[in-house]
Amino acid sequence: MSFVDDWLEPALQGIESILTSGAVDLGFLETDIGVAASRNIGTTAVLMEGAAARGSPLHSWALVNAYGLGHAALIGADVSDDRLVDRSPNNARWILNLMTLLAQRSRETAGWAGPVQQQKPVDIPNLGSDARIGDSFRYAA
Repeated sequence: MSFVDDWLEPALQGIESILTSGAVDLGFLETDIGVAASRNIGTTAVLMEGAAARGSPLHSWALVNAYGLGHAALIGADVSDDRLVDRSPNNARWILNLMTLLAQRSRETAGWAGPVQQQKPVDIPNLGSDARIGDSFRYAA
């Protein structure tokens, strides 16, 4: 059994497992960060101080967060090395599924934001060579 946030589960549809190497526990402290992949509690051993620790807590190694009108994903494991993909083609499928899902979600959230308004260019005055850090100036937008 592994833990993945509900809204990220479609990226794992049809994928039994993902083969990783050197996975790093990214943890998650904020509730708005989604877990995209974690260890399988029944089959994965985590190396802690040189010994396998099967009873260790959730080991999330892929996280996703909304960022601006898009999303940012952090994958803390080697999943795309040719040797891993040769042994587990699902690795490449999962990355493609995750990218597709996040692109769809980003289009949805962009639609919620409404049309983008063009900003009028702002002229920034030349402060001259005698300007110092901390000097202030006014500009009209």
